[in-house]
Amino acid sequence: MAKSDHEFAGITAFPEVAREYALQGAELIAIATNWEKPYEDDWDLNYSSQSLRHTIFVAAANRIGFDTTLGFFGEAKSWASRSVY
Repeated sequence: MAKSDHEFAGITAFPEVAREYALQGAELIAIATNWEKPYEDDWDLNYSSQSLRHTIFVAAANRIGFDTTLGFFGEAKSWASRSVY
């Protein structure tokens, strides 16, 4: 079930997107992200809550390095709610 960049962006802003994927039978949502420093905790909370809320595996990899004025914390993680084990 491949989705466009626009649809993936909706996962962060609108939890209903992840819910719809889960209802359609998705078992994993994989996301490439561009979250800036110092929002590591928000990034973690956002995607762990998606997993918990929709009982689905979520994997995310964040950009690393620096842009002209922004720094990116570069991390990769996966989350699973207890009920999907």
